[in-house]
Formats: sequence, structure tokens, C-alpha cells
Amino acid sequence: MSALRAPRSRVGSRRLLWAVVLLVILYAVVLGALSAARYFELSTGDWDLGTMQQALWSTTHGHPFYEADDYEMSGIPSLFQVHPSFLMVALVVPYALVPSPFLLLTLQAICVAAAAIPLYFIGRDVTGSEKKALLGSAVYLASPLVISANLADFHLESFLALELFTLFLLWRRRRYLWGAVPAFLAIVTIEVGPFLVGAVALYFLLPTIENGIRRLWARRSPTGEPTSPAGTGASGWRKLIDGLRPLDRRVTLALLILSGVAYLLLRAFQNDPGIVLLAPVAVSGNPPIAFPSGDLHLTPLNVGVGFGQRTGYWLLAYALVGFLPLRALRTQVLVLPWFVYTFVSGTIYTYWGLQYGFLPAFPLLIGFVFGIADLSIPSLAGLRSPRKRPDSTAGEPEPSPQRAPRRRWDVWARRPGLLGPALLLLLVVNVALSPLDPLLQNHDQGSGYQVSYVIPPGFDQVKALVGELPKGAMVLATDDLFPLVANDVHAYTLFPDPQALRHLPFNATHLPTYVLYSQVETYSVPVWLLGDVQNATIYRLVGQVDSTARGTVTLVELTSPPPTG
Repeated sequence: MSALRAPRSRVGSRRLLWAVVLLVILYAVVLGALSAARYFELSTGDWDLGTMQQALWSTTHGHPFYEADDYEMSGIPSLFQVHPSFLMVALVVPYALVPSPFLLLTLQAICVAAAAIPLYFIGRDVTGSEKKALLGSAVYLASPLVISANLADFHLESFLALELFTLFLLWRRRRYLWGAVPAFLAIVTIEVGPFLVGAVALYFLLPTIENGIRRLWARRSPTGEPTSPAGTGASGWRKLIDGLRPLDRRVTLALLILSGVAYLLLRAFQNDPGIVLLAPVAVSGNPPIAFPSGDLHLTPLNVGVGFGQRTGYWLLAYALVGFLPLRALRTQVLVLPWFVYTFVSGTIYTYWGLQYGFLPAFPLLIGFVFGIADLSIPSLAGLRSPRKRPDSTAGEPEPSPQRAPRRRWDVWARRPGLLGPALLLLLVVNVALSPLDPLLQNHDQGSGYQVSYVIPPGFDQVKALVGELPKGAMVLATDDLFPLVANDVHAYTLFPDPQALRHLPFNATHLPTYVLYSQVETYSVPVWLLGDVQNATIYRLVGQVDSTARGTVTLVELTSPPPTG
């Protein structure tokens, strides 16, 4: 283990580390409270708060990772066939002890906030300035990408920033054995994790690859012909391979290879029909159907579909970090996997207010701290800087950020006096474009923007109404109300598109026992069911709550006629 460690170096003052900790606590409290407020005002839904609740609850009640959403759509009996996330196993015990959505929402806010701490250490190591490091953490916590994704219910992607920032920090400090821990966690968090881990490995291998290619090219004439006797080509390739002999490069190459292998193994596990044995489907009686998860609909032909929307999303994402990552082009290797995926995917992921905002936040903030490393920021001057940690690419002829050339287009390098006010304005703009801005409440974006600071009355009455449901009763709920009943394998959900419910185990002749629906989402109730739930002369109206953010909430029992007299 000692052979893998870098020499210890002293660190300077930690006076601003506590400021980062306070920001982390403030963020966790505020975003945790806003997430809870969204739940109270019934703005959360089955995707993915209710789905995760039901998957975790079902696991402790004999149906491993069963959830109704994907079962109804595709007949999938286990969430593992959608996301082969072994990290969910670690959530089972905490949720069994505290089976509450607030546990998941609080855990998410804490993990997202805590990612600012390893980012602070990365910034301090890279820039040599505690204030620049603090600035990097503040921009991360203020980012609309992060805040709106945090408020979009509960998602596994929320763990990635903490895992990947920690991986980058430890790998840069050559703490490879410790770095294997966040690498493993990122890989088993969600299927995009292996790609992002591989991008980190490629980032640290890039100088070695560049040097090897440079050596090979140097032995050729401008026409491309070898300039040395026969055999020099083989010698050049040998030198390229020899460049990978140092331990740090071999370990990093192993990380790159293992991340690719891990992705293939996760996909194989996901597509193995034997996975259906994990989840008994007696709750519905329908046979399980294999999910064609390997078909990702990736093709260059998708680039033209929504090209303007996707391009605008990325331009704004870069603008919110001042385009500073472009000053450190090597960090763009970290952006590349998700950038390419968003353009070649058949699904458009580039919307604000969705969980996918966590994915570009990690590479863009790494690029941000590298981008400000060599800049002179007058308003940040005067603080004693710590000694920089040695880079994991020590010995490579890569210029340090402080010696980066100042290009003609680099306005920040040419006019340092503007940089301090510009970065302050950048922070303000980030917050202003986030759901924290009251003017953007309920904006036409993803669900992360569906939040307000005024919680309407009625939630307690709705909870009391849901409490009328007998334990284990078959209940069909609209999307916005499903998290209230998700802790039960007999709970099902309605989608905005009723045609998607191909495996809903109910029809006009086989009705659910209870239907819980809101006025706002009455449109999602299938036609064959709508007449029944609105016919109080045939079926019993359990109760209604009028004063909610979703209009009138109604609970109907479809197996008992209304009382007479």
C-alpha cells in the first residue's frame, strides 16, 4: 500500500474550509426543506420518488426491488432490470428502519451538498488558493443544474458528484487504493457510472498517450514515411508501451479497462432473463416480460433531432461557469461521454430541472477550478496559499495551469480587473436561474422547478384520507399521489398516457379496490375507469379534500356500494 502513496506534503491554512462546511450545511438544510415542501404540496411523483420508495419497501417484504411503474409499462418485475444499481442494496436497511420519503430526500440533499468538500480540496490543490477553492465549491452549490436536479424528486444520479469528485481528488493525490472505493461506488450507482469513471482514468492517462503519439510521429517524415531503418516503427511502439510502465500509469490504465468491463457486466446482469427470479410477481399474476435494455437507440442520425434545444442547453451550461473549462481543454475529456450521449441518444436529456443535471455538473466544475487556476483575481489576493499537492501525472511534460499560455481570445487573462466582479455576477446569475428564484417557480421546465415557498393547506387531510386505506388493499393512484401509497406492493400508478399501461392488472371487468386521484390529473384516469370513479350512486366515495395544490383529491372504493338512507 505504501508503494502507491504519494509523498506527504504540508497544507496551509484551513481557515476557509469551515466556510465550505457551513455552505454545505446551509445547502443541505435549504434543499432538504424545499424537497420536503414539494412533497407536502404534492409536487413529487412516482418518477422517481414513488418508484424508489416502492422498490426499497418491496425488497423487505419478499419482492426484491419490485416497483409498479416499470411493471405496468413493460412487465419488468425488478428495478434492477432498468437500473442495475447495487447501491440500492445499501439503501434497503435504512429505509426498512425509516420507511419515509423524507429519509430519501434528506439523504439526497446531504450527499449533493457534501460533494462540495472534495471539490474544495481539488480546487485548493490545483489553484494553490483557498479562496479560489471556496469559489469553486460555491459555484457548484449555486448551479441551477445541481439545485434543480436535487429538487426533481429522488434519483440515483444524485450520488455521482460526491463519488466522482472524491475519485478525482484521490487519484490526483495518487491515493489509488482509497480511490478504488469511490470508483467502485460510482460504477454500481447507475449504468452511466462506468463511463464517467473511465473518463476520469482517461483524463489522467492523456499526457502519457499524447507523449507516446508524439514519439511515434517524431520518427516519421512529413510524408508519413519512417525516417529510420526498418524496425524503428516497432521500437516506437515499444516506447509507447514503456510509457505505461510506471505504477501510477498502469493503475490508471487498469481503472480504464475495469470500468469498461464493469459496464459490460452490469448490462449482462441487467439483460439476463434469470433476474426475473429475484422478484416474485404474485402481486399481479401477470407473467414477467424481459426488458430489451441493451437497445439504447444511439445513432448519429439523432443529432439533428432537437439540435437547437440540445445545443442551447450546453451553451447555457458552459455560460454558467463562464466558459472557463475551455481554458483547461484536457478537462473536456471528462465532459465528453455525457456530451456525446446527449446528442446521439434517441431521447432528449437536455432539459433543466431533471436529474440529468448532475451528470454535466461534475466535469464542468472540475474544468472551472482548472480554468481559474492561473488567473489573477485581485479581489481574492492577499491570502497565504497552501503548497500544491503533486499531480498524479508527475514527470509528464504537461504545462501546469500557472504556465498556461494566454491566448488572444482569453478575455479573463487579458483583463484580470474584470474577473472578480464577473465571478461575483456569475454566482448571482446561477442562483437567479435556479428554482431558488421565486420568479422561476412552476416554470415550464423539468419537475425540479415545480416548487413554491407557500405550502397550500390540505396535506394533513390528504394524509388522513390515505390513512382510510386498509393495509394491503389494491389501490390505483395518480402520479402525484403515488408517493403517499408507495410503501405497498399492491399500489399501482396511473400515467399521463393511459396507452402506456400495457400491463396494468385492471380493466373494465376487473376493477381495483380503491382509486386515489387528484383533480389536476383526472385526465390520466382511463376512460373505462373514469365513469366508475365519478359515479357516487354505484360506488362508495370514501372522502374528498378540496384545499390542495392539486385541486380536489378523491378516494373512491369500487367494491362497495354507497350507504343507503
